[in-house]
Amino acid sequence: MRKYFNKLVLLLTAIACSPLMALAQEEVKQGKDWAVTLGGAIVMAIAALGGTTAQGRALATCLEFIGRNPDAKDQMFVPMMVGLAMIESLVVLSFVIAIILVL
Repeated sequence: MRKYFNKLVLLLTAIACSPLMALAQEEVKQGKDWAVTLGGAIVMAIAALGGTTAQGRALATCLEFIGRNPDAKDQMFVPMMVGLAMIESLVVLSFVIAIILVL
């Protein structure tokens, strides 16, 4: 039960810290639908949550592998960085899509 409560608190925090609060005043002046702004905020919150989870798991797996085989750290560094950059690019792409939705 505690696990689900923590996830709910994390989700509500992500939504509260989303671009919805920053763009709410501007959207009302333009007469746009509030649901579009809320949708953009939810897209960004889910993307940020998914991206950080994926980066954490990828980094943990890589460090676990390096811990088992320390000689392979030079061979694992570049693929790890490329993988983290790919994950981050998906978060940036979702940010761009959320901005396009809102504007």
